[in-house]
Amino acid sequence: MGNKSVIVSGHLSRNMFNLRQARNLSQGALASLSGLPRSTVSHVESGSGNPSLRSLIKVANALHVSIEELLARPRTDERRSSGMRRPALLARDSRRLHQ
Repeated sequence: MGNKSVIVSGHLSRNMFNLRQARNLSQGALASLSGLPRSTVSHVESGSGNPSLRSLIKVANALHVSIEELLARPRTDERRSSGMRRPALLARDSRRLHQ
């Protein structure tokens, strides 16, 4: 996977997690709303999934956002105000700052 693909995958992972948390949804609830298996939601949120366009559309519809919003660079104000960043993301971001 190219560098841009890795970056966009990270954006998708963080945005999906942040949007799901902001709506007080579990992974199972998002899976039910989107019609996807919970394992797919989990894989995409962890950054290890490579969702199809069809899956992205289903997730975007379930979260009431555009696909562009799912793939865009995460808004830093949302991450700071929510205080809901995953430890793995904090560690990864910390490593980037110290490089």
